[in-house]
Amino acid sequence: MPHVTPVVTLSKSSETEAGNSSGRPNGRPASVARLGRLAGKVVLSVLPLLLIGLSVALNYQLWLSDTQGLPKVRLLQAALQEQQDENAQLAERNQSLAAEVRNLKEGVDAIEELARTELGMIHKDETFFRVLESPPPALSVTRE
Repeated sequence: MPHVTPVVTLSKSSETEAGNSSGRPNGRPASVARLGRLAGKVVLSVLPLLLIGLSVALNYQLWLSDTQGLPKVRLLQAALQEQQDENAQLAERNQSLAAEVRNLKEGVDAIEELARTELGMIHKDETFFRVLESPPPALSVTRE
């Protein structure tokens, strides 16, 4: 049996949408085409709103949030500065203590000075004078 291909002829009115001057074939109904155009317009109008909302949310976290963003950075920088100041003071104290330890290890004069000031020691042939800044309270003597 020979193979026969059917031939379909379309008229001009069935090839294009009614009222459509573009001449597009009638592959989909006109309502679906309008929905596609409407969806494209909605996406183009909603997308900028979504981007603006995202930008506002991120800027809120960056500028205004107490737990994140720039206020927290400022607090951390202040804490860092305080810690660096304290470290500098402690380093200076450590240097003075290290110098005192060197003097105590190397020199007799430092040991003698420390014994005199801290322990109140004196040499055998020295006389110790104690100077009071205010006179002692007068003793009241009562006669009976």
